[in-house]
Amino acid sequence: MPTATRKPLVAVCGATGAQGSSVIEYLLRDGGYRVRALTRNPDSTPAQQLKNRGVDVVRCDIGNPKQVALAFEGAYAVYGVTNFWEHGEEAEIQQGKNLADAAKACGVQHFIWPSLPHVPVIEPRHWESKITVEKYLIDVGVPTTVLLTPFFFENLWRVIPIKRLPDGTFCLDWFWPNETLIPSFAAEDIGAWALEVLKNPKVWIGQRLGICVEKSTTQDFAATLTEVLGIKIKPREVSVAEFDAVRPYVPDDLWLK
Repeated sequence: MPTATRKPLVAVCGATGAQGSSVIEYLLRDGGYRVRALTRNPDSTPAQQLKNRGVDVVRCDIGNPKQVALAFEGAYAVYGVTNFWEHGEEAEIQQGKNLADAAKACGVQHFIWPSLPHVPVIEPRHWESKITVEKYLIDVGVPTTVLLTPFFFENLWRVIPIKRLPDGTFCLDWFWPNETLIPSFAAEDIGAWALEVLKNPKVWIGQRLGICVEKSTTQDFAATLTEVLGIKIKPREVSVAEFDAVRPYVPDDLWLK
């Protein structure tokens, strides 16, 4: 095992978020890497908890190219992540380019970028922005592995509402057919994939790795929630008419999602 000062340094963006915190957790468990956590608020409780575990916590707004370059200094690898829903498409693309430019300038040897598949028929912007950054990373010559992320299990309680029905039962409103198999995984486990590609750069640099733990239907999700929460939950397939009716009231990209 290399000494602490000789261990490769991995800079993790969004260190206190769902993905970044998972990556850091897996890196710390492995013990083969030094970890630098990038966060806009190093004084927050989650950031201080990381510091107490020996993580180098630095203040970094990824919208600021100078801060990103300083945060990447000396890093062997970077886990880059952005948030479309916070600032929108143009800002996400610029943030991604800031990460790519800094990685190139600092000589980062392995960049891990979580992305989404290209869907040419509908082109949801929160997917396309990540693909734009992916292409930019390749264009500027940053050694990159792309992780293609599916549906997050966490969306079952963070995004999709559970509604109480008049008969006392509960339902999940779904905007796809109940029999559709949905590739899915837990965001808190993405660190396992990040660690795999870090340990095997010759295999994964230049590759796109699709992540999936299981393929489940809405009936499967409802059954699991029923068992765990102890309340009867049924999936309710929203009709096309209902789906179309909400479009004027939500942003286009959220409607496509």
